[in-house]
Amino acid sequence: MSVTYGDSEAVVSTRRCRSMKKNEAPHSLQVIIGMQQKTVSGKCSCVAGAGGICHHVVGLLYVLSGTL
Repeated sequence: MSVTYGDSEAVVSTRRCRSMKKNEAPHSLQVIIGMQQKTVSGKCSCVAGAGGICHHVVGLLYVLSGTL
């Protein structure tokens, strides 16, 4: 997991293994946290993640909430 900070946002990037097809490449996840606007958005390389919300992104947000 890597975190990069900009002037107004923090970007958390990571890769996670697929739940059913472990022999395929892992998914790439990214969560963007807008510090001034107080927004959160995400994207994932899975099919559902194209819209910004999938269980991979939700899981990453859950992990992040426990580290704050």
